[in-house]
Amino acid sequence: MIRILLSALLCSILYVPFTSSAVSQGTVLSTPVQVVAAFQKFPDYEMFCEDATLADWEPVKVGTKFETYLSKELYKLFLWSQCRYPNTPPFYGELDNLIFFDIRYGNSQGAGGTHPATNIRIQFVKHQGADKAIVKVLFDPLLYDLKNITTIYTLIREDGHWKIDDIAPKGVVPEEGEDEEVVADQQQLLENSESIKTDMQNNYRAAEERYKQEQAKKGTAPKP
Repeated sequence: MIRILLSALLCSILYVPFTSSAVSQGTVLSTPVQVVAAFQKFPDYEMFCEDATLADWEPVKVGTKFETYLSKELYKLFLWSQCRYPNTPPFYGELDNLIFFDIRYGNSQGAGGTHPATNIRIQFVKHQGADKAIVKVLFDPLLYDLKNITTIYTLIREDGHWKIDDIAPKGVVPEEGEDEEVVADQQQLLENSESIKTDMQNNYRAAEERYKQEQAKKGTAPKP
């Protein structure tokens, strides 16, 4: 009987890292799955550095929460792209290829609640050497009663800790025979991206170039 109980306990312990609901904010994030699962717990408004009232933009207070989860490079890009911090170069909205309200799911509009997805399932972890891993996540958006939408996370081991280094939300993939207008409407809400990090880098470089041009016209070129 004791052996059976111990076996059951061991199985339950091994299952914990693969369920997002089982990872609390206080858990040590020692595996790629734990990092991704805990990352799902943030309310959607914090992904754009809003507070719970949706009235105050708090880039420092809210944005710094993500330092535990994101690589150094992605964290810097996140603060600038999502939190507008720092504000140099300025964020030019017309230069932004994709504006995400939630980079985890590809939401281009707010979900209107504290979380834009349900039934979040971590499907697999694929290690690519000792310091890189790919994690696939399936979820059901709250919009349009869609099911089984995919996001792919790339994680790296940085300073001894697993960090999210890129996110690729797959958005809506039309199936054969689907109404084209409906699918197009859904895609406007759930965008596809092969690399959120690359999108942010491109936006930053374009903004930096425009800012330099503006300063040059004023005769106040920024210091290198």
